[in-house]
Amino acid sequence: DQLRALKKDTSIRLGLSLSGVNQSATLEKALCIPLDPAAPSLKGARLFDCVQATYNCAEQSVGPALLRARQAGVDVIVKEAMANGRLLKGEPAARVQAAADKMGVTADCVCLAAVMVQLFRP
Repeated sequence: DQLRALKKDTSIRLGLSLSGVNQSATLEKALCIPLDPAAPSLKGARLFDCVQATYNCAEQSVGPALLRARQAGVDVIVKEAMANGRLLKGEPAARVQAAADKMGVTADCVCLAAVMVQLFRP
């Protein structure tokens, strides 16, 4: 109720940040929370206007939920696009670097481009 009041009183945009294995389930639930509990059909405004989620070449499970969020008018912010560096070292780095070499770019560019081309338009 306090978040609803804050949003109504200030017109600020509210978001939520996700991580872990339950990102998709949490996002699906959050998309169903109306701004006005008396109008639960969501024909009115949602409580949350944007979502920040972990998405990268190694973790793509939340992708379909992010697409549904975008289609519902929710802005999408991606965090950990380079998997906190895990895509730039060790075994995954060899594959990423090979792709980067083919394209004549750096490995971090490949990681970021793989996120930026998603249909949920981060």
